[in-house]
Amino acid sequence: QERKPNNVSPRRMQSCVFALAMPICLTPGFPSNDQMKSAILIVLLAVTVTRSSARTVLLHDPSQKYLQGSLIKEPQPVSQAEAASTLAAAGALLPPYRVDSSDATQAESIVQLDVLQKPKAVVLLHIAGVSADSGIMQKLTESLGQGHTVRLDVQDDGKPASAGSILQATSDLIRANPEAEVTVLDHSALQGCQPGICMAGHLANAAHRCGGKLHGLKQQSAKGGLTGQLELPGLSSPLDMSQPAARLFGIELAGLQGSLQQEMQRLQEQQQEDKDPMLYESSFVSLQGLSALHPRGSTEFAAAEDALFSLIGSLAEQMKQAYDDEVLYQVALLGDAPVSAGDAANLMGWKEVSRRALLERTGGRNLLQAPAGEGALGKNFANKATAYGVALILIWFTFAGVYCMVSMHFKQDTLLYGRSKTD
Repeated sequence: QERKPNNVSPRRMQSCVFALAMPICLTPGFPSNDQMKSAILIVLLAVTVTRSSARTVLLHDPSQKYLQGSLIKEPQPVSQAEAASTLAAAGALLPPYRVDSSDATQAESIVQLDVLQKPKAVVLLHIAGVSADSGIMQKLTESLGQGHTVRLDVQDDGKPASAGSILQATSDLIRANPEAEVTVLDHSALQGCQPGICMAGHLANAAHRCGGKLHGLKQQSAKGGLTGQLELPGLSSPLDMSQPAARLFGIELAGLQGSLQQEMQRLQEQQQEDKDPMLYESSFVSLQGLSALHPRGSTEFAAAEDALFSLIGSLAEQMKQAYDDEVLYQVALLGDAPVSAGDAANLMGWKEVSRRALLERTGGRNLLQAPAGEGALGKNFANKATAYGVALILIWFTFAGVYCMVSMHFKQDTLLYGRSKTD
């Protein structure tokens, strides 16, 4: 069987590159030009950084029933199809792509194949604006709790997979499982929730869970936007919600908190049945937007990361209460989305376009759309009035036709019923 081209771990490849290159640079016969040596080392460092920038996907199994063990230090380089088939095998779902022998072999090396063991819920999280360094890995594993964790580096033809392709793979997975119930855990699930009222309340609750506080709330109308100052642990100064990047961060925190609270209430009211796993999805792009205000590595950016991961930890705790640890998580670190970090509106637009199939399946809406004006309301009223008028006319003609047929009197047919003869 032909071996796959990308079966060497990134760390081992980096070690081999430096092991071969460093003796060459330090050889006495090598040109003593320090600039040339520096240039070669910079090129090698660039190769290393590029190679390590593969999109990282974490699979986490709190119950230790679906994954064979933890593989974090040695990430597994996989293709998009292999990553999707591995998740489908672990979550008892139908794979979105055709599975060949190599995909099946990769999945078998990671997943515990037991038809009697399947999770009750599969949580799909996508985070843009962060890279898969050791600090992020530690924060994520601490947030999700104990269990088996497997790290996959997703590639396309030997190159890091794009953020859009990973979101597309999630959409394809959901299309391949039409019987599974899908819930989006963000603001799109909060129908009727206006930014100025209930979203502000959800943001205050989210800040409290993260150890922070929302200050400066004013009396707001339903059409108003998020305002105030978001104070988080580690921030030297609070985030001003009037700034688009900070407002996007607040919307994502509030959307996760509000939709999760709504879902937990729904689960308490209905009785759980033995059916296909529930699918939950949530995507975050606001950290990339915040990087335009606070550079990566700064204390402010680290505080925003900690707040998001703290809320993800709250999500894991509530999922544990609802499903008794029978939950499978996939956390995809998307790197940077192909949008300028300082353009919050375009970041949100890219997020919703990339997740269009999810939003169509769940009936999501765009919270950042402007409220309907008088023209849009008048057009909506005219459409409703036309529909009601047509419906009334159809009902009237149907009633009239039935009434006429029932009340009509027909003469007796002389061919069927002959008259009696009389003398």
